[in-house]
Amino acid sequence: MFGSTDPGVLREAMAFTGGRLFTLGAEEMILWFGIDVLDINAMFIKVIAQIVVIVGNYVISKWFVFRRRRS
Repeated sequence: MFGSTDPGVLREAMAFTGGRLFTLGAEEMILWFGIDVLDINAMFIKVIAQIVVIVGNYVISKWFVFRRRRS
């Protein structure tokens, strides 16, 4: 959760938003490449893209956005 008393809350919010925009772009590229270029079943590619997005969002949040700061 965003720490509202933490002076780094803006950095945290920007990193969160940036991470989500990154995974949105990755999802769009996976969908385009899988459906339009490789001509693979759309539902299958959507499931694969969602798995990649879920894992990507978790990794970005865990390692970059909400990491614990050492005092």
